[in-house]
Amino acid sequence: MMRPFYRMPGNRHVLTVLAVCAIFALGVSTAFTAPLNGTYTIGSGGNYTTIKAAVDALNANGVSGNVLFKLLDATYNETTYIDITKPTSGSYTVTFKPTKTNTVVKVPG
Repeated sequence: MMRPFYRMPGNRHVLTVLAVCAIFALGVSTAFTAPLNGTYTIGSGGNYTTIKAAVDALNANGVSGNVLFKLLDATYNETTYIDITKPTSGSYTVTFKPTKTNTVVKVPG
């Protein structure tokens, strides 16, 4: 009869390694994302494909310094809200700036 691998002598670390791999495979590692700080791009080929994706990261992770989002695409038509839930130390700015002169962002209301 075959014994389960986790009861085999000398294989105590196998279960630990498998557990760690499973945690990262399930995406739990995203919970340890650092606060935003620096310049990011939004649009085709950018750090974030949509303004909403960038704002979701901003809301979830907070900031640890000034943040500049450069808008790469010509037009954006999205609805999202900035509501940073993680506390930050200091007073920082978050800026959205077009990289093209014809970038249009529609703001509802």
